[in-house]
Amino acid sequence: MNPMVIAVDTGNKNIKTPHTEPFNSGLICHGNIPPAVKSDTLYFDGDYYSLTQSRVPYMYDKTSDWSYYVLTLFAIAKEFQACGMIRPGQQAIKQDICLAMGLPPTHIHDLAPKYQTYFGRDGRRVEFTYNEVHFEIRVVRVMVFPQGVAAIAPHMAQIMARPEAYTYIIDIGGGMNGRGAEQRWRRAGQWYVRERSKLRCRQIE
Repeated sequence: MNPMVIAVDTGNKNIKTPHTEPFNSGLICHGNIPPAVKSDTLYFDGDYYSLTQSRVPYMYDKTSDWSYYVLTLFAIAKEFQACGMIRPGQQAIKQDICLAMGLPPTHIHDLAPKYQTYFGRDGRRVEFTYNEVHFEIRVVRVMVFPQGVAAIAPHMAQIMARPEAYTYIIDIGGGMNGRGAEQRWRRAGQWYVRERSKLRCRQIE
């Protein structure tokens, strides 16, 4: 089975995927009793969940509880639907996926390994039900990227040609603003800082 690449932005305010409308990073756990209104309902590991406008409190480490894992299952199910992976009347789907995610550049070193363990679950199969469709997925790979770098990637030649200039990456989110100011690139799994350049990365919380 060829894995499907699914990108999920686990934001502090909204959860986003490429083909769906953003939804609030808010969650209600109903325990083992299904909610009266069953639209946008997910059943996982013995509990029913639904989305809410009261978002989850800010967490530096989103792997500290199961909130963002369940929110990501919502995002995966919604992305499957948006991409036409679920036909009318279909009751079950089984699929391997590669999960692409982002972190603020200053959080990559500390949190990327945690994300890979938390969302990857060691490649074990995960089963859940979303709006009466049964999902069986296996995350074969979790790829974690620094947020905002894609915005400057096409312009790296110009940036590297002017080491005396400052280049800012500004991410205006719902929960915090991230401003990039220190040039970093990846080699052999490590992040390095190019001292001469004035492209810096800084997180404002």
